[in-house]
Amino acid sequence: MNEQIIKIQENIDLVKNKLSSNDEFATLSGIGVLPRNWIVDPYIANMQTGIAPKTGDNGNVRSFVIEYKGHILKHNIDDEICECNSNTTLTLQTPVASGDIRTASDFSEEEKNQYAENLKNNKQVESYMIKTAELNFLTQIKDYIVNKE
Repeated sequence: MNEQIIKIQENIDLVKNKLSSNDEFATLSGIGVLPRNWIVDPYIANMQTGIAPKTGDNGNVRSFVIEYKGHILKHNIDDEICECNSNTTLTLQTPVASGDIRTASDFSEEEKNQYAENLKNNKQVESYMIKTAELNFLTQIKDYIVNKE
Protein backbone atom coordinates (compact mmCIF):
# COMPACT_ATOMS: atom_id res chain seq x y z
CA MET A 1 0.00 0.00 0.00
CA ASN A 2 2.91 2.33 0.72
CA GLU A 3 4.01 2.19 -2.93
CA GLN A 4 0.48 3.12 -4.01
CA ILE A 5 0.47 6.09 -1.62
CA ILE A 6 3.81 7.26 -3.04
CA LYS A 7 2.45 6.99 -6.60
CA ILE A 8 -0.66 8.97 -5.66
CA GLN A 9 1.54 11.65 -4.03
CA GLU A 10 3.59 11.90 -7.21
CA ASN A 11 0.38 12.49 -9.17
CA ILE A 12 -0.74 15.09 -6.58
CA ASP A 13 2.57 16.90 -7.06
CA LEU A 14 2.07 16.92 -10.85
CA VAL A 15 -1.41 18.41 -10.51
CA LYS A 16 -0.15 21.00 -7.98
CA ASN A 17 2.60 22.00 -10.42
CA LYS A 18 0.02 22.49 -13.17
CA LEU A 19 -2.13 24.54 -10.81
CA SER A 20 0.76 26.72 -9.71
CA SER A 21 1.57 27.49 -13.35
CA ASN A 22 -1.89 29.06 -13.70
CA ASP A 23 -1.57 32.82 -13.11
CA GLU A 24 -4.89 33.23 -11.30
CA PHE A 25 -4.35 30.26 -8.99
CA ALA A 26 -0.74 31.24 -8.28
CA THR A 27 -1.66 34.84 -7.45
CA LEU A 28 -4.61 33.98 -5.22
CA SER A 29 -2.66 31.22 -3.51
CA GLY A 30 0.35 33.49 -3.01
CA ILE A 31 -1.67 36.10 -1.15
CA GLY A 32 -3.68 33.49 0.75
CA VAL A 33 -7.11 34.27 -0.70
CA LEU A 34 -8.02 31.16 -2.68
CA PRO A 35 -11.76 30.75 -3.13
CA ARG A 36 -13.18 28.32 -0.60
CA ASN A 37 -13.98 25.75 -3.30
CA TRP A 38 -10.33 25.74 -4.42
CA ILE A 39 -8.99 24.80 -0.99
CA VAL A 40 -8.16 21.14 -0.49
CA ASP A 41 -7.55 19.87 3.02
CA PRO A 42 -9.26 16.47 3.03
CA TYR A 43 -10.31 14.64 6.13
CA ILE A 44 -12.20 11.43 6.85
CA ALA A 45 -15.72 12.31 7.90
CA ASN A 46 -16.89 8.73 8.32
CA MET A 47 -15.30 5.29 8.21
CA GLN A 48 -17.20 2.01 8.21
CA THR A 49 -15.59 -1.38 8.56
CA GLY A 50 -17.01 -4.75 7.56
CA ILE A 51 -15.35 -7.96 8.68
CA ALA A 52 -15.99 -11.41 7.19
CA PRO A 53 -14.17 -14.59 8.19
CA LYS A 54 -12.66 -16.77 5.48
CA THR A 55 -12.65 -20.38 6.60
CA GLY A 56 -10.67 -23.42 5.58
CA ASP A 57 -11.97 -26.94 4.90
CA ASN A 58 -12.22 -27.72 8.62
CA GLY A 59 -14.36 -24.66 9.38
CA ASN A 60 -11.59 -22.76 11.14
CA VAL A 61 -10.95 -19.14 10.26
CA ARG A 62 -7.78 -18.84 8.17
CA SER A 63 -8.11 -15.11 7.51
CA PHE A 64 -10.43 -12.14 7.71
CA VAL A 65 -11.60 -10.19 4.68
CA ILE A 66 -12.01 -6.61 5.81
CA GLU A 67 -13.77 -3.89 3.87
CA TYR A 68 -13.14 -0.26 4.75
CA LYS A 69 -15.54 2.35 3.42
CA GLY A 70 -14.33 5.91 3.85
CA HIS A 71 -16.31 9.09 3.27
CA ILE A 72 -13.85 11.96 2.78
CA LEU A 73 -14.71 15.65 2.66
CA LYS A 74 -12.67 18.29 0.88
CA HIS A 75 -11.95 20.64 3.76
CA ASN A 76 -12.77 21.45 7.32
CA ILE A 77 -12.71 25.23 7.17
CA ASP A 78 -15.93 25.95 9.00
CA ASP A 79 -19.19 24.38 10.05
CA GLU A 80 -20.76 24.60 6.60
CA ILE A 81 -21.39 21.28 4.94
CA CYS A 82 -18.87 20.76 2.18
CA GLU A 83 -20.41 19.66 -1.09
CA CYS A 84 -17.18 18.00 -2.16
CA ASN A 85 -17.19 14.33 -1.26
CA SER A 86 -15.05 11.34 -2.04
CA ASN A 87 -15.94 7.77 -1.22
CA THR A 88 -13.29 5.09 -1.22
CA THR A 89 -13.75 1.40 -0.52
CA LEU A 90 -10.82 -0.89 0.14
CA THR A 91 -11.10 -4.63 0.62
CA LEU A 92 -8.09 -6.26 2.22
CA GLN A 93 -7.35 -9.63 3.74
CA THR A 94 -5.35 -10.43 6.84
CA PRO A 95 -4.28 -13.92 7.89
CA VAL A 96 -5.06 -15.30 11.32
CA ALA A 97 -1.92 -16.06 13.31
CA SER A 98 -1.16 -19.79 13.34
CA GLY A 99 -1.64 -19.98 17.11
CA ASP A 100 -4.99 -18.18 16.85
CA ILE A 101 -6.83 -20.44 14.38
CA ARG A 102 -10.34 -21.38 15.53
CA THR A 103 -13.95 -21.24 14.36
CA ALA A 104 -15.58 -17.90 13.57
CA SER A 105 -17.94 -18.13 16.55
CA ASP A 106 -14.93 -18.41 18.87
CA PHE A 107 -13.73 -14.92 17.89
CA SER A 108 -15.19 -12.07 19.92
CA GLU A 109 -16.21 -8.82 18.22
CA GLU A 110 -13.32 -7.16 20.02
CA GLU A 111 -10.82 -9.64 18.57
CA LYS A 112 -12.19 -9.20 15.04
CA ASN A 113 -12.09 -5.43 15.46
CA GLN A 114 -8.48 -5.68 16.60
CA TYR A 115 -7.58 -7.55 13.39
CA ALA A 116 -9.31 -4.80 11.39
CA GLU A 117 -7.59 -2.00 13.31
CA ASN A 118 -4.15 -3.60 12.98
CA LEU A 119 -4.62 -4.09 9.24
CA LYS A 120 -5.87 -0.51 8.85
CA ASN A 121 -2.77 0.83 10.58
CA ASN A 122 -0.30 -1.54 8.88
CA LYS A 123 -1.66 -0.83 5.41
CA GLN A 124 -2.11 2.92 5.98
CA VAL A 125 -5.74 2.72 4.89
CA GLU A 126 -6.63 6.22 6.08
CA SER A 127 -3.60 7.78 4.38
CA TYR A 128 -4.49 6.01 1.15
CA MET A 129 -8.08 7.27 1.28
CA ILE A 130 -7.07 10.85 2.06
CA LYS A 131 -4.42 10.95 -0.67
CA THR A 132 -6.85 9.46 -3.20
CA ALA A 133 -9.44 12.11 -2.32
CA GLU A 134 -6.83 14.89 -2.43
CA LEU A 135 -5.82 13.84 -5.94
CA ASN A 136 -9.45 13.72 -7.06
CA PHE A 137 -10.25 17.13 -5.58
CA LEU A 138 -7.14 18.82 -7.00
CA THR A 139 -7.77 17.30 -10.43
CA GLN A 140 -11.34 18.66 -10.37
CA ILE A 141 -10.05 22.13 -9.49
CA LYS A 142 -7.40 21.98 -12.22
CA ASP A 143 -9.96 20.87 -14.81
CA TYR A 144 -12.33 23.65 -13.72
CA ILE A 145 -9.63 26.32 -14.01
CA VAL A 146 -8.42 25.02 -17.39
CA ASN A 147 -11.98 24.89 -18.78
CA LYS A 148 -12.70 28.37 -17.38
CA GLU A 149 -9.90 29.95 -19.38
